[in-house]
Amino acid sequence: MRWLLPVLLVLAGCIEDDTVEARIDGVAFTEAPDSAGPGAAVQVCWRVEGEGAVPHTAVHYDDASHPDAGFSAYPGAAYPTGERPTLDRPTRTAAPFDLPGEWCTEVTLPEEGMLYLRAHAMVEPPGVVSEEIRVEVV
Repeated sequence: MRWLLPVLLVLAGCIEDDTVEARIDGVAFTEAPDSAGPGAAVQVCWRVEGEGAVPHTAVHYDDASHPDAGFSAYPGAAYPTGERPTLDRPTRTAAPFDLPGEWCTEVTLPEEGMLYLRAHAMVEPPGVVSEEIRVEVV
């Protein structure tokens, strides 16, 4: 039995860990309308480049522009599964998302003006955000 522990330690050193630490290389919109009617639900899609799996990706939005701010400046959020934030799950979706990947969700436009959007993915705060885009209400 004294030989069992050294053998297990040697074998443990030979087993490779295939776990990939998540890395986000970039986030960008791939589909979004330039304009739509008041109150319309529009589909937006975004791509996250990287490797591994991230616990959170979403589109954040507001009727005011925040080009130099992070995603938290945008009070609205729409998740790729169509889920909306709840008190018991305010910032995370149901499962991790494998990278690279592309997701879509619907966002409802305001009755007038513009809607400003940023896609976002996070492993650790602050995460990575896309460039801000806008959808005009016509």
